Amino acid sequence: ELKNEAISNELSSPIKFLSVLISGILGVIKSNLSTGSSVVGFASLIAVSASALIPLAIIHQSYSFTVGYGASVAAMSLALLYAFSVPSLLSAIKLKSSPALLANCCLLYGIRLTSFLLLRNWNSPVRREQIKSKDTSSKLKRIPSALSISIFYAFMVSPVYFALFYENKISLSGSVLEKVQWVGVGLAFLGLSLEAISDLHKYIVKRNNNAEYGGSVFVGPTGGAYALCRHPNYLGEMMFWSGVYLGGSVVSIQKSIGGWACGTIGLYGITLIMRMASKRLDEKQNNVYGGQPKYEEWKARVKASLVPFSE
Repeated sequence: ELKNEAISNELSSPIKFLSVLISGILGVIKSNLSTGSSVVGFASLIAVSASALIPLAIIHQSYSFTVGYGASVAAMSLALLYAFSVPSLLSAIKLKSSPALLANCCLLYGIRLTSFLLLRNWNSPVRREQIKSKDTSSKLKRIPSALSISIFYAFMVSPVYFALFYENKISLSGSVLEKVQWVGVGLAFLGLSLEAISDLHKYIVKRNNNAEYGGSVFVGPTGGAYALCRHPNYLGEMMFWSGVYLGGSVVSIQKSIGGWACGTIGLYGITLIMRMASKRLDEKQNNVYGGQPKYEEWKARVKASLVPFSE
């Protein structure tokens, strides 16, 4: 019995230490985000982003832009929910709190994206090999790049932070800006839904046809959201971040020009990335699927690459 008690004490000491350490870190993050200056708070947001992204980038270099992207957004959202005691999604709906809804929407976005990418990678041997092939630099050399990417992700989420930070310091009630904020919330949830449905649709079609991502035979999808534009998942991502920006920037532009600038940089950057990504994917699909009847028919029928009803 004495021996078991000694072992228990040895095990409990590190656990207690870890518990105290985590509690202390969470306390500092909460204090910096909610009660410190907005500059200190934003720096803490970057720290949270980096703490989620850098370990994943060390595992695989390409995770900086995939799994780490979703994990970073989820981590920052969780930190904001904790720091500002944000109510759950259902409670936020009842309270009609647009900043709280944006924070919950970002959390759903991050969790959904991370889960989907891990599932897709797990079920695709080709995808896993592609991920490994992109590990071209040493693990330590990935850290500076991952840190800079973490800052960019913090820019993207910053409208939510500033909306929560200034929520009790400014009133939008009854104003045009309040309506704009609610349009942003609606656009964010719509974009989240469109991206999730489009990703799942493509995944199911490829699984049902035993087709790999990047395979040489075009199997679709060609219906649903893919009948509106060729890359509705990218469109959904742009809509989501545009909604986040609208919902938060109506607050930051009145209280913090620096905060508004951070959000603007984030939105501009992700919009540019999505436009470039859709263009690259169009070129890749033309090279791989060009001449295949199903692909040519779909491309002729759905002329819009990213924005429906445009060419």
